[in-house]
Formats: sequence, structure tokens, C-alpha cells
Amino acid sequence: MANDACQKNIPPGTSLCTENHCEVFRESSTMAKWCKCKGWDGKDLPDCKPQGGSFPVEAGECYNRATGERIYKITMDGCLQKRDSDRDWSWRACYCCCSCFAWGTRITVAPGAYRVVESIGLEDPVLTTRVRVVNGKPVLDWISRPVTFSDGMEPADNQTAVLLQYGEQGELVVTPDQPMLMADGALKTADRITLDDYLVDYHGDPVKVTAVVLGRYRVGFHAISAQQFENQEEAGWFLEANGVVAGDHMVMAMQDADTIAAMFVDSHDELPKIGTDDYAASARNTVSASAALSEGAHEIVSLHFTPLDELLALQSPVPFGATPYITQKQARDIALNGTFRGLTETFLVNEFKYFASLFKAFYPRVNFYLNWEDLNPNAFAFNAYGQDTVYVSGQLLRLNGMFKQGLAMIMAHGAARFLPSETTNDSGLLCTGPADYSGANQILQTLFYGDYMSWAMEGYQQIKRMFSLIDPENLPGYEMCSTPSIPCRLETINAAVSGLPLPACAGGPVPGALRLESAVWTDYEQALAIKVDFNLRLRTSTASNPLNYRLTDEQNTAITIGLVQLDARDRSVAWLIIDGGEPEQELTLTVRDILADNGSTLDPEATSTTVQ
Repeated sequence: MANDACQKNIPPGTSLCTENHCEVFRESSTMAKWCKCKGWDGKDLPDCKPQGGSFPVEAGECYNRATGERIYKITMDGCLQKRDSDRDWSWRACYCCCSCFAWGTRITVAPGAYRVVESIGLEDPVLTTRVRVVNGKPVLDWISRPVTFSDGMEPADNQTAVLLQYGEQGELVVTPDQPMLMADGALKTADRITLDDYLVDYHGDPVKVTAVVLGRYRVGFHAISAQQFENQEEAGWFLEANGVVAGDHMVMAMQDADTIAAMFVDSHDELPKIGTDDYAASARNTVSASAALSEGAHEIVSLHFTPLDELLALQSPVPFGATPYITQKQARDIALNGTFRGLTETFLVNEFKYFASLFKAFYPRVNFYLNWEDLNPNAFAFNAYGQDTVYVSGQLLRLNGMFKQGLAMIMAHGAARFLPSETTNDSGLLCTGPADYSGANQILQTLFYGDYMSWAMEGYQQIKRMFSLIDPENLPGYEMCSTPSIPCRLETINAAVSGLPLPACAGGPVPGALRLESAVWTDYEQALAIKVDFNLRLRTSTASNPLNYRLTDEQNTAITIGLVQLDARDRSVAWLIIDGGEPEQELTLTVRDILADNGSTLDPEATSTTVQ
């Protein structure tokens, strides 16, 4: 397969559909919805953003596990009928990918004449060519053929695109997966082109690449092809676009076909993509992972194209005091030890948007925000301007091995931070362990009722793989509420999915863990009081009940306790307000039925102390 970007974006254990299946499926309303924001009736869908190249769209096929046979011209019911007679047949998911030229791209339609791509319709003539390689150079045989496929999507904001500059003033903006003809007659997708490459002009002559820039574009994209489908003609026709030769729609769509795959440069899939650290390290004259510029680069002339580096420079950090999903050191380890999909591979963005809408139905006060350009693999929860917010960095979504289940679990953890509880950190948000537990159990159960276990199990495995990237020295915990150890967090998620109690390491109840440590005479707001210290934070409903405290003198006579007040800043402290004056005799304080805020019970050997 020449380009496995789509393959890498599909869920684990699934497959791409066959070439013929995808070509038929591209005419479906499902594909139109995701790739072009069109409804079944061809009308624009409101509040919809078209997905770019390599975005996987789920289809269905009838699959025989014994023979490997795959049938796509069949209904689900028809497949199930086959299964009735042969249990090796089953209906399963497979995927086709969205894939094009930006609006305004000039396509040569006759010698010396061109039209902008979005204006070219069915049956309109264009110049097109096959590519023959003779003595290591491409030979082009241009002929006029009618367009057989013409489709695209309306302009939309923030489309991921690659801008190529070449020759003296040449410039072209394409989707990252657009195949471009190289000077040796082989193909490269736009996102793997470097400054060492030469494109090809109309005459087959090499044209030096002077700039490769990854960015966002407010533009429409359009695809055309002159392939004759009714004659079962193989894909492999090329067009001249803005002065250089590029594959038509079918060359882009059928990159996994043997005939097209053979046209790509050797080991194409292993070449680094722009937007990755490997590209920055290996490509010449890179100014960042997202841009390579030579002396021949010129000012960008494509309107509405913004280089990614400019967008990164404008990003604002999360507010001070925001609660992170993992520590800064742990995030650094994941950034250094993990491998990441490129910034052009945005397929999980749509999953994020769907989850954000789904969460909103059940947790309307929680807002989710994705910063796709953020390279720090972390998430944060915070309240700002009265808004409960979960911030997710794009680098988490780009982590290889992270899919929709793991993303859902991270987002559920963020939503759980805002659940009402007495077990909170300094920012008033739920502690990390209980957030892991409640997110993996209560939140995910609510969102995926009826299908919870499959989501939770796979989500746990993806989080486990991510945590395995953390160096050993950064695995231990330092404070139970905010930074429990990574083994403890995995134990907590495992317990949540298994229906077990919150583990003690994450703040779960421990029999006999709560101890009465001291009782000292003092005053509280000018009233006589006894300050009572425990070793753990107290559950208000039990610790504020005066009946759970017994104060006696040397004759075992009870002393009246008028009121119990818990300390607002230190919830392991209770103040007993005493009516009258301080007794002359030594008093003994005994407590019962008091629980720690995590449910831990009293140590039978530490329920009584002398008041000092």
C-alpha cells in the first residue's frame, strides 16, 4: 500500500474497504455527510465542517473469516441470511477515506488554456496524461478527455492543507494526501515532500521545490477525474495543476491499489510527514516540524492560508492552577517516548466533537475545548469566569495507539473533576484517583449505557499503553489527592471497570485508618472550645454530629457539647464548642461512628484521648 495514513487512522482490529467498494461508497450520502457536509438530498448541512484527507468513514461489508472473501454489493440482512447457512460469514465494519485541490487551482484544459478546478463539471474536457518512465525520467503524453468525476466541498474554516512553492513563483495548496509527480517519475504525497524534491511541469521537466508549509486554510476543495469507469479502466491519470503535474481524484483515492502503489517512491510509508518531529529532524532547511523554507521561498500568495507556526505562536496557556490529567514530567515522558500521528491526521477531531456534544446532554455545565496545535500531551480541568472547562491538547489525540475509546475515558475523567464531592484538591475539583474511578465508571456508564463494557475495556487498554511511556522515576506518586502513582491510577481504573471499590491508594476506604490524634483546650470565635485533630479529612455528615463525641470527667460524668464546627481550611480538624467554663477535672474525649471523607472507619485503638 502506497499510503497507509488512512489505515493508521482506523480503529484497532478493523480494515479498509476494498477499492471498488470505496469507489461506490464515495457516492453515498454517508460519505457526502462527512467529506462534503452534504445531506442525503444534496443540501448543505448546517454547523458542519468537512473532514480532510485520510478521515475514515465507516461502511459495512459481508466478510468470510475462513476464506477472506469480502462482499460489498449486499445488504446487512442479506449477509445475515448467508450467515444462517454458513457461520463463517458476518457483517463487519470497514472504512473508506475522504480525500483534492483547493478552490482556485488552475487545471490545464487545453494547450495554453486553463480553468479553476471548481468550475470544471462532468463531460468538460481537460488535458490528462499517463506517466511513462524512460531512463529515469517521466514522459508525458497529454490528450484531451472528458471529465467523468467532479465533486468537492464548499469553503470551510481551518482546513488542514499543505502549501507547496516551486520554481520562481509557483504555488499550490492541496490536501496532505494529494499525490504529486516527482522528477524521477515516482509519486509522493504532499505531506512527505521536502526541499530535496523536484516536481514536474507540463513538459516533464523538473521544477525545484522551494517551500513546504503545513497550515490551515479557509477554502473549498474539489476533485476531478477523467477515468472511464464503464470500461473498467485502471486508475492512473494525471493533470497539470498550477503548472505542476498531480494525480487526479482516482490516483488519490486508489493509493492502496497495486497499480497505483507501485508508482510511489520506495518505502513511501516510512517517510516522515510534515508536522512531525521526524520531519524536522530529517528534512533539510526545516524551520520547524511544520515548515521547510529555502532561499527561493517567496511570500505566500494564497489568500486565507495561515502557516501552522503562526497559529502556534498565538496559543494561550491554560489558566494558572488548572488541574492536569498527568504531571508535567509524565507528559514530557510521553512526548519523548511516544510516537505521534502528524498534525494533518485529524480523524479524532470529529470524535472529540461528537463526545463533547454527547457529554453536554448529560453534563451541561461542563465545556470541552480542543487545542489541536498544542504539542504538550495533556488535559486540564479548571473553572474560569464561572465556566467548568476541560481542555484537551491535540497531541493526546495524535498519540499512536490513542483512539476514540481512550479519548472518551480521558474526557470522562475531566468531566468527573466537577462532580460534587468532599474529596477535592486545592482548586475545589475532585481528586485524581476518584476522578479516574468516577470517570471510568459513573460517567462512561452514563454515556454508553448498554455498550459500556466494550468502551471501558478498550479505553483502559489505550490509557495503559499511554502510561507505559512514562519513565520509571516518574511513576511514583507524591500526594494522594493530586498525584497518586501511575500503578495506583491503573489499579483505580481497573477497579472501576470491574465494579470493585475505590482502592486505598487512590483515597478509597481503609478499615481502621481514621485515628483520633489529639484534643486541646482553646477558644473558637470567643467561645470555649476543644480543638480535635484527626489524621484524615473528615466526612462532614458524621463529624459534625455532636452525638458522635462523648466528653467525660474523672467520675465518668458527661460534659455537654453544644456544637461541633469543622475547620473550613483543614477538614481533619473539628472544634467542639463547650457550654459554660472549663472544668477543673481532667476530661477524656471518646469518638464513635465518625468516617473519613473517603469512608475509612475509626481505628478501635485510637478513639479516645485526654483533653490537654
